[in-house]
Amino acid sequence: MKLLSQITVLLFLYAGAALTVWSQGEAPPPMPAYQPLSGAALDQLLGQIALYPDPLIAEILPASTLPTQIVLADRYVSGGGDVDQIGQQPWDPSVQAVARYPKVLKWMDDNLNWTMQSGLAFLNQQPEVMSSIQRLRATAARLGNLQSSPQQQVVADGSAIEIIPADPQLICVPVYQPDQVYDEDADGWPFPIPLVKQGGQWFFDSAAGKQEILARRIGQDELGTINVCEAYVGGPA
Repeated sequence: MKLLSQITVLLFLYAGAALTVWSQGEAPPPMPAYQPLSGAALDQLLGQIALYPDPLIAEILPASTLPTQIVLADRYVSGGGDVDQIGQQPWDPSVQAVARYPKVLKWMDDNLNWTMQSGLAFLNQQPEVMSSIQRLRATAARLGNLQSSPQQQVVADGSAIEIIPADPQLICVPVYQPDQVYDEDADGWPFPIPLVKQGGQWFFDSAAGKQEILARRIGQDELGTINVCEAYVGGPA
């Protein structure tokens, strides 16, 4: 079974567990009806984590359904709690896993609105959540902002893009700006060197990039010449 399929199964199992927690105690107060998010809204929400390695996303999403535990875990870790005792804390396994990444945990605690929205989306729109993550990854790859590195492998598995840690025991958390990696630059020009797939691996096609850069340079020069000519024609006689 491919890694992405394993992650999807794990996410469904976590979601089922989260939904049955209330059956073990008092019934919760009535909650407002969930309003499904559009694809664009999900992209905006999930852009923060879409380029994280698959195993980390598989923990963040179910952990986001338990914001109270996220707060408690961050208080424990930031307060100097023994990291070796994280597994002994009365938290969901997903929260315990996220607690081993203090910066991720703190960000989720500091941005509880994001955490709660992501948790609700995960519980109510799992297929759409996974599609959004794939859509964001495809965009980042097309713009040249998602590629393999010594820390991770970016693998195209059919229509899905997997991000697999090079060392399963060492998951590196990427740092990026969502408003940059998914968007064209300010001039409307995407990254000039295309990211192509060959043999299941992604790499930069430098030869094609050279031609694209040359074509763009010629195009800009032509635009400049046109502007000069228009100014000349429109000038005083």
